[in-house]
Amino acid sequence: MLKATKLKVEVIARRSPAWLAPFTGQSVRTVREHLLRSQLSPKLRSKLQAAKKVTVVFVGSDEIAKLNLEFRGKDKPTDVLSFAPIEADSLGELVVAMPVVRAQAKMNQHSVQSELAYMLLHGILHLLGLDHGRVMFGIQDAVFDELRENWLS
Repeated sequence: MLKATKLKVEVIARRSPAWLAPFTGQSVRTVREHLLRSQLSPKLRSKLQAAKKVTVVFVGSDEIAKLNLEFRGKDKPTDVLSFAPIEADSLGELVVAMPVVRAQAKMNQHSVQSELAYMLLHGILHLLGLDHGRVMFGIQDAVFDELRENWLS
């Protein structure tokens, strides 16, 4: 079995709370560990193991709405967008709208941290090439259940 490389998480956030960058880095690394133990195909597991970097950019609702319109043709804010890597050793880039994450946390009766971890998990699955469907949501739900039991409070 191929050993996973160390993953650097670059967090870009303006005017963010002090907890955001460290929590995001830890979340991405923890999600990765759980995904590597999940039912990923060998090809996706290899891709995740080989990645050395992932970038997470935090933006507001207006900025993510513009990106959502430009790249997905949907004229509304969304929670997370995933962009394929430009660099060979990168998994890619996640763009997260914290105002949307906060609203969804309230609606789903989760902590903001739990909702953010869920969105990071969702985005990473898209970076691996999975689309919304039974396989993706099955992996996502199983890994999130593990995260809630073992890591998230």
